[in-house]
Amino acid sequence: MMPNNELTHDQKKNYAAVNKKFGIDDLESTYRPEEYAGKPLTFSADPAQSDIPPRLITVQTIADLKALTGNPPDRDDTDIDYPADSGSCTEEQIKANLPKAARAYVLGNPEKVNTYEPLINAQMFPMSVAYFAATTPYIIDKPVVITGPGPVAWNYPNIVFKPGGNITADVDFTINCTTMSKES
Repeated sequence: MMPNNELTHDQKKNYAAVNKKFGIDDLESTYRPEEYAGKPLTFSADPAQSDIPPRLITVQTIADLKALTGNPPDRDDTDIDYPADSGSCTEEQIKANLPKAARAYVLGNPEKVNTYEPLINAQMFPMSVAYFAATTPYIIDKPVVITGPGPVAWNYPNIVFKPGGNITADVDFTINCTTMSKES
């Protein structure tokens, strides 16, 4: 798909850096949002559920997932719900804590949940991440659903919400964009 030459230098640089992490060309788009304008859409790692074919990226470990979609480990993580250290938990508690530990690993400081890392990798990986990217602005004017079975990641220079547009997600969902705005 042809790149949109209206992107600023910084938008191109940001967009290309994220695409590179996901293993695609700098200004490549995985689809054209304008072809789906005005429709309620579902984005999913399951091609049968997704209205737009996902670019599936296989991720081998939780560390690889953090590198693709996570926050820097040195950010303020007071909003992260870390599970108890696995050494102080029963086997049942450890199993119940795995999803929380995986989320904390990706969004927070991995050192705070490093005792869970081998179990996370053994139980949850490899996995596929659905990647959607476009160099044109994404205009959301109808409901958008982000659903499983695995994480979904978006890369757009601009996202514009118009009346009637919203996003609901029931899986981990990452958005990279330079600007996000809402029109009345």
